[in-house]
Amino acid sequence: NSLIGFLPTEFGNLKDLENFRAYNNQLSGNLPSEMGQLFKLEYFYMENNNLEGSIPPEFEKLTKLDALHIHKNNITGVITEG
Repeated sequence: NSLIGFLPTEFGNLKDLENFRAYNNQLSGNLPSEMGQLFKLEYFYMENNNLEGSIPPEFEKLTKLDALHIHKNNITGVITEG
């Protein structure tokens, strides 16, 4: 892929999203806090992009999240278990 751009806040409207893979692209910006509304999300692969900032605290709501691949970006933070 050659995706360029960012994840808009509307990304959080994809309520039935279970799996998202957009690794090895040129996506930039922050992870939108609205992603905390993706309660069905199990797999999120965004490694090797140009993302930055910190992991939104709303990610703690993603209790079904099994795989979070965001390495090779400039993202900081941790997700604690609730």
